[in-house]
Amino acid sequence: MVDSITAEIVRGYLLSVTEEMNDIISMTAMSPVFNEGHDYSTAIFAMQDREIDLVALTIALPEHIFASKASVEEMMRVFGADRWSRGDVGLVNDPYHGGSHLPDMTVAMPVFAGDRPLLFPVVRAHQLDVGGPVAAFKNVMARDIWQEGFRIYPIKVFEAGERRDDVWRMLVANTRLPTDVDNDLSAIIGACRVASERLEALLAKYGATAVEESLQLMLANTERQFREHVTAWPDGEYDGVSLVDSDWAGTVDIDIRAKVTVKGDSLAVDFTGTHEQCPGIVNSPPGNSMSWVYIPFTTLFPDIPVNSGLFRAIDVVLPEGTVVNPIPPVPTGQSTTSCGENIGDAVMKAIEKIAPERTAFCGIDLCFLYQWGIDRRYGTFYLGLDYLASAVCAGGAYGADGWGAYAATHSGLRLATVEVTELQYPFQYLELDYITDSGAPGRWRGVPGCKMVRKNTEDAMGDARVNILVCGSRHPASGFAGGSAGVGNYFVIDPDTPNETKVETFAFRVPSPPGQVVISRKGGGGGWGNPLDRDPDAVLADVLDEYVSIEGARRDYGVVIDPAPLAIDEAATTALRSSL
Repeated sequence: MVDSITAEIVRGYLLSVTEEMNDIISMTAMSPVFNEGHDYSTAIFAMQDREIDLVALTIALPEHIFASKASVEEMMRVFGADRWSRGDVGLVNDPYHGGSHLPDMTVAMPVFAGDRPLLFPVVRAHQLDVGGPVAAFKNVMARDIWQEGFRIYPIKVFEAGERRDDVWRMLVANTRLPTDVDNDLSAIIGACRVASERLEALLAKYGATAVEESLQLMLANTERQFREHVTAWPDGEYDGVSLVDSDWAGTVDIDIRAKVTVKGDSLAVDFTGTHEQCPGIVNSPPGNSMSWVYIPFTTLFPDIPVNSGLFRAIDVVLPEGTVVNPIPPVPTGQSTTSCGENIGDAVMKAIEKIAPERTAFCGIDLCFLYQWGIDRRYGTFYLGLDYLASAVCAGGAYGADGWGAYAATHSGLRLATVEVTELQYPFQYLELDYITDSGAPGRWRGVPGCKMVRKNTEDAMGDARVNILVCGSRHPASGFAGGSAGVGNYFVIDPDTPNETKVETFAFRVPSPPGQVVISRKGGGGGWGNPLDRDPDAVLADVLDEYVSIEGARRDYGVVIDPAPLAIDEAATTALRSSL
């Protein structure tokens, strides 16, 4: 049996390989969604005794990689272990065959131990366009999966090291961004190819038996450590509920209900009672739903390595015909965030009743803006997803205010630089700033909300359309342990004109002429703990930073600040807090 030191060396090596894959894609991919936004994730899976296990991943988007387990399992079901060859590359995006939503393509490449595939470098990446009737795929009018885009059942794009040009041409033909997809898929496959070389070197150095035993030890250690933590929790059943604003097709207040059962070192999550599947695009296929069950648990115990050992310790029930396990062919286009993040939020709300000091908001709080058209500067078609419109969602957690931008579960995403974005797309940013009194109050507050003002460039903008999707307007980012919820999201199109329109649900294929202004107001993250327990000095610091107004300090925190010296009036603060 391999020793624990060797197993840890193998684990560290696998992590370094996933990070190298990540860097390769960042440096070689063409589209801004990859080389700037980093909307992709890399990992290594292993197959032992016909079981597919996640064994290593980068700090990226866990919803990508945890859901990729279903993708690799489906590829193995379709091809079988005996139908893989060295140099093969598999690909899938179909939500009902291992995918989540159609833009997320999962690519896997086998690495052999003798005559059997053992390890799989895997990349899941968000393509901006996968065909269908609406650019950028966000078709709120879709009522079945075929109205969303091009479905890809598990296929091989490379066989024995040779590209299948017929398949490749089919993929490139079914997107409005053929050059980007051609280049980005090449970057992804290149990263997998380098990873396979690294993994072959690992197998050559230690031998397949030692590597397999190391993998088994890694998974067993994670499962053991997780179960030890669960044992410290009181036995019982704990319920959590999260509400999705709407499915953009007439259904509102879609309830996600999670019951977390603790019994000894065993843990189960049951979604019985959750809303039935919807006509709109929020339905979450099982792989995606499972990923969002696992996400909260990976944040609870940061000392535990993240791999399938943790998954083994959690039993999950996803009732068929509900929004968390839909029956085909209902659409799934926005499942990765809505209702995906609500699945994680409901689980967190249940855990809040067990270990509140470990909980916080774990989603991205949907606030998306897509625009497409002709850029007159270059005479080319463009399609852009504006990540800056959804820039903040980090909630307060025990001991820490909401930080910088995204919640930890999405911190692998990056915000593109304004200057580079203005070169790539025909619009200008007029404002991008935090909003005073928008950080959800708590003992530790949420990150303040963000206001973005964007204007179409007068001389560059050709014929264009814009799609807007909003969730978190009716039900903002959750607060925990007595902290307040976020302040909610919305957009404004054509502000201060006769055509001014406030968007709290969606705007679909809206004309976007030269000079048009769009404002996004992203509501920030939720707070943690009673705001009256916040350190008054921390409130004063927020006032000095203009995160909180003097009036907000009094109203939300019971802290009285003398405006002349900008100092705390301690006697008045004590009296006010006592009265509150």
